[in-house]
Amino acid sequence: MAKKSFFRQQRVSEIIQGRSLLKPNRGDDLVAIINNMTQSFAVHVEFPLLPNRFNDARHFLKYGNEARVGKALQISPREAIARALHEAQTPFGSIVVTSRIDNVTVTRTLLDTCIEGMKIYAYACNNALIDVEWPSRFKSAAPENGSDFVVSVPSEKEKLKRHKVSFSNIPVYDAYSKKRLWTDIGAECDCDFRRWWRTSRYIKEKVCCQHIIAAYYAVAAESLKRGLDTPRWAVPFPMFSEEAVEFWSKMRKQVIKTKNGKRYPSNAAERSLLLGDYIAKQGVAKALYHKGNKKMVDFDW
Repeated sequence: MAKKSFFRQQRVSEIIQGRSLLKPNRGDDLVAIINNMTQSFAVHVEFPLLPNRFNDARHFLKYGNEARVGKALQISPREAIARALHEAQTPFGSIVVTSRIDNVTVTRTLLDTCIEGMKIYAYACNNALIDVEWPSRFKSAAPENGSDFVVSVPSEKEKLKRHKVSFSNIPVYDAYSKKRLWTDIGAECDCDFRRWWRTSRYIKEKVCCQHIIAAYYAVAAESLKRGLDTPRWAVPFPMFSEEAVEFWSKMRKQVIKTKNGKRYPSNAAERSLLLGDYIAKQGVAKALYHKGNKKMVDFDW
C-alpha cells in the first residue's frame, strides 16, 4: 500500500539523481561522512552495514548489543535513558527498559522507530490531529496503577486512515508509583509492526511501534493541557534532537547500499545501528532533545 508523500521512502534512482556519489571504504567514519555531506552528495555503501556475524536485521536485534536502562528509582526517565545510551557498546540499534513492576518484562524500541514516531506526531500536529480518548476512571486507582488511554493515530499509508493504540499503566499523578510505572507501560497497536520486529530475546518482550510513540506524545501533550505533567515526565523512549533527526533524514534521503548485487535504500535496522554510532560519536547531549530547543513539529521533516 502506497505511503503519503510525507512518509514515502524515495527510490534509489531518486536518491542518486543529480548527486555526486561518495563511496566510503570499510573502516571509514561513516557517521561523519553522512553527517557532513550536503544536499549535492549521496553515499553508496558497498559493504554490509550490519556486522558480518549477524545474518539479518532481526538476528542483529536479538543477539547484538543494546542500550539497557538501569533500575535506579532516584533518577528521571530522561536521565535513565540518556545514561543507557551513553553507556551502550556499539554497535547497537535499540534501547530496552526492564519493568520495575515484575523485573522480567522488557520493552524494546528501535532507535529508528523513535524518530519515525516523532515524524508521525509532527505530521499529525500540522495535518490530522491525533485523537486521545480521555479515560473516565481516574482518581481512585490511577495514582497507583496508572491510567488507560485509547488513541487514534493517522496512518502513513494513503488508503489506511488511522491506527488504534491502547495504553495502560500510564502514570498520571505525581505519586511514588510513577517511578515504577513508566518502565511497564502497556501499549498495543493494530498495525503489523510486531510481525516484523519481535525478536523474542526475552521471556516477556514488548516492542514499541512508531504509532505507539506518536500516540504517547499526544497523551503527554493532552495531559499537560489538563494540568497533569507526569506523562510528559515519563516518556519511556529517547526523544532525539533536531541535529539527530537531520542525520536520520540524510540516511533516508541520501544513502544507498548494495546487497547481493542490487542497490537499496537503508532499512530500519541499519539506520538504528548508525543512530547508535551517531550517539556514541556526537554524545547524548547533542543527540537528544533538550527543553528550549525547537519543537519537533517545526523540524525539517
